[in-house]
Amino acid sequence: MSDLKRDLGREAQEKLKPTPEDLIPIILEGDMKKTALDFAAYLRTSKNKLAWYARNAWQVKHKNEILCGMSVGGQGWWGGYDSKRFWFIRYNLVHMSEYEEIIQSEGLQSIIWDNVVYCNGCPTSSGEKRASPKECTGGKSRTVLGREINGLCHWRSIWNTLVWDPGEATINGIKRLLELEKKARDEVDTGKRDNENVRTKE
Repeated sequence: MSDLKRDLGREAQEKLKPTPEDLIPIILEGDMKKTALDFAAYLRTSKNKLAWYARNAWQVKHKNEILCGMSVGGQGWWGGYDSKRFWFIRYNLVHMSEYEEIIQSEGLQSIIWDNVVYCNGCPTSSGEKRASPKECTGGKSRTVLGREINGLCHWRSIWNTLVWDPGEATINGIKRLLELEKKARDEVDTGKRDNENVRTKE
């Protein structure tokens, strides 16, 4: 993809559908590049399609729901020429209550607590804060793994967390969380099918 020698906006990328392997070597460097490429490879082995969905961003779905996403940027590639290179992971643990005890017993809760998304007043694209909807101002409070956290973002709550430039230990924890979430979704799906079979027999 020769066009990827320069930054492309969403419209152009929507046509090209660049992969992580197309963009990560151009945007990131050193250990950050290796870690991001390794994580993209992991997502590809999860038996779910790693698909482009936004500028410099990709996501995986499981049971027709978003499971995880990753994005890269910096140095003119989404984030301004003066911004440092970065990448981040988002994940959507919709059934976390089903495996909360496992998270705590394995000491994974800090990965969630330390990376929740707080309300920042809904900044505009220029970075200036604008008036937020009344129900959003100041964020919301929620009990997460036994800890009450205040000021959480309403609009990003679907992702639960946003992990910037994660290291190896954090990524290993994220992988474990994703496997637990997939297992929970599979069990819910199996339960639904079993219930449908029972109703059919009745």
